This record gives sequence, structure tokens and C-alpha cells, in this order.
Amino acid sequence: DRRAQEYTRQLMEAEARMSREAWVIALQAHVTTLQGQQGLGGDPTHLELPEEAGGKARMSKEAWTRAIDVSDLVHGEVISLRTTVLGQIPEMRELQAADRRRQTVISELLSPTGTGDSLAKQVATLQGLARDSTHPEPPEEAGGSA
Repeated sequence: DRRAQEYTRQLMEAEARMSREAWVIALQAHVTTLQGQQGLGGDPTHLELPEEAGGKARMSKEAWTRAIDVSDLVHGEVISLRTTVLGQIPEMRELQAADRRRQTVISELLSPTGTGDSLAKQVATLQGLARDSTHPEPPEEAGGSA
């Protein structure tokens, strides 16, 4: 349970980090485009030609699109993994409960107060807990009670 939560937390942190990085890249490209369009580049006497501004705008749009795509992809992967982990939690709880029941029976079997009748009953209980529903009951011995 704790490992699943920790793994989910790490995935969400990775998604947030990658999303921030993608947004920074897209914003930097956008700012560069705006600076180019306003002639705020290094040389104030240099005015961009429309082709240069158009090229930077196209590059900015492409960077923005890539950033959004990466963010969406990472988010989808995190959600998918989180759903998988959350789907396994009930099964893990069932296995833990079955393990606790088996441990209880084993402890009772090993206790000094166990008697013959109680011991046979506990062995049958343990066999029942260990038996999987896909396995049939063991065959009765030949010459059993009639």
C-alpha cells in the first residue's frame, strides 16, 4: 500500500516537473518571437523582415505544440499507471487478509494448548484457506467410513 502510494507520488512529481519544463520551453520560444516582432533583439537598429518574424512565430507555435503534447502524454501515462496501482489495491488487501488468517491458524497450531480435536479442526481450516477455488477437493481415501 505504501509502496504504491510512493510510486504514484513519484510519477505525479515527474509529470509536474516535465510539464513545467515543457511550459518553460514554450514560453521562451513565445517571448523570443515577441521580441523579434517588436525589434527588441540585441540591435535596436535592426528591424526584422516579415519572413524572419514569420519563421520565429512558426517555431514558437511548433515549440508550444510540442510542449503541450509532451505534457498531455506524461499526464496520460501517470493517470494510466495510477489507475493500474489503484486497481491492484483491493487484491493486495485480500492477500494481506488471507495471510493474516493463515498466520493466526499457524499460531494456534503451534500453541501448547492445542488438543487433538482442536488440532484436526485447525488443520482442516488451514487446508481450506490454502486451497484455491480452481483446485478440486482432494479425493477421499479408499476404504473410508461407510
